[in-house]
Amino acid sequence: MMQGLISGAVFSICSIAVYFLVIKIFLKGQSRSSFLNPYAVIGALAFFSFLTGYYVRQTAVHTLALAMILFCFMVLEWAGLVDAYTMKIPNLCTIVLLAGRILFMIPELLFYKGDFPMILLNSFVPAFIALILLCLLYKISRSGLGMGDIKIFTGLAFFTGMYGFCVSLLFSFLLCALCSLPVLLLKKKNLKDALPLGPFIYFGFGFAAMLSLI
Repeated sequence: MMQGLISGAVFSICSIAVYFLVIKIFLKGQSRSSFLNPYAVIGALAFFSFLTGYYVRQTAVHTLALAMILFCFMVLEWAGLVDAYTMKIPNLCTIVLLAGRILFMIPELLFYKGDFPMILLNSFVPAFIALILLCLLYKISRSGLGMGDIKIFTGLAFFTGMYGFCVSLLFSFLLCALCSLPVLLLKKKNLKDALPLGPFIYFGFGFAAMLSLI
């Protein structure tokens, strides 16, 4: 239990640090003009991150797996925050995910005796399949899915593999649908209005990680 609490605290601290870095560097104070209360956002991020870190620690097979989930979690928070405020996901988020996965291959090979060809296969094939699937969804939804969403999901598939991508995609869409329903019922938006998917990708990945599905 103590290890779970420590892991939760680390996730929470990292989450708050990411928030302030994103606001300062990438948003440059844009959050001040947003309808989102910064204190509520910080509190929600800290609480959700703590729960994610706590439950992930209970099932993480080794320290490297925990570190990889934390890294991906932080990048998705970055993408989600920028998307929530600007309706855009920076390309840099996807690049960092891709580069991060390649860097994590080094300790995976050195300390956990991973099979290099299989590791590459488990990253590139899911990313390719995800890209094709998401492009089809983009066409079917008539641009309902943004290009930034496609890129970050492809990076996520490269980082987590096919299963991690699928469950994160499922949870993201479910959360987005659940949050869209009351907004539509209250007639705050209509079906043609866009909702930022980035925050739902972040929370979807977190829920999947908590349920040991990543």
